[in-house]
Amino acid sequence: SYRKFFLTRDCTTIVTVDKDFGQMVEDNVVELADPVQRKRVLWKDVHEKFGCEPRLVPDVQALAGDASDNIPGVPGIGPVNAAKLIFQYGSLEKLIKAIDAGDNRGVAPGMWKRLRAEREAVEQDKRQAQERAKPGVDRRQLDEERRRLLEERAQAKPLEEARVRPYDLPKPQGARQIGKD
Repeated sequence: SYRKFFLTRDCTTIVTVDKDFGQMVEDNVVELADPVQRKRVLWKDVHEKFGCEPRLVPDVQALAGDASDNIPGVPGIGPVNAAKLIFQYGSLEKLIKAIDAGDNRGVAPGMWKRLRAEREAVEQDKRQAQERAKPGVDRRQLDEERRRLLEERAQAKPLEEARVRPYDLPKPQGARQIGKD
């Protein structure tokens, strides 16, 4: 079954339909499970969708915008151009440094003008994109929890042994047995 498959995985699985959690995916460490589409979302899936590695998803969203999260992005820059810019410069921070230094590396003049005009807004958009998937714990805590769960799984009883049988339950006080009167 779907549940059994994910319980036997040796990585942390986040069950969500929210694409913002794609930025947390790492091969053999963190994966997503989409319960609606009933599929795993791996590093390669996030890379195909956003055109960048998962940790750079907020950078692409900050440039391209995301209507569902109220991130306006830079007008005229869509997901494809945003991914190209992030690939070309390496990250949004490096792109912002290039904007400050005037290093446009062959970026079209109109796009460069829009990037310069939206520079500060893009930084805010990235923070907003990162906050959407902030799990509230750091990576060390996730790794420690994963180790603990794997240890528990290794020591777990088979399901048949863990099943509660009627004779294992205590009898309620004052209960009468039906049919014995």
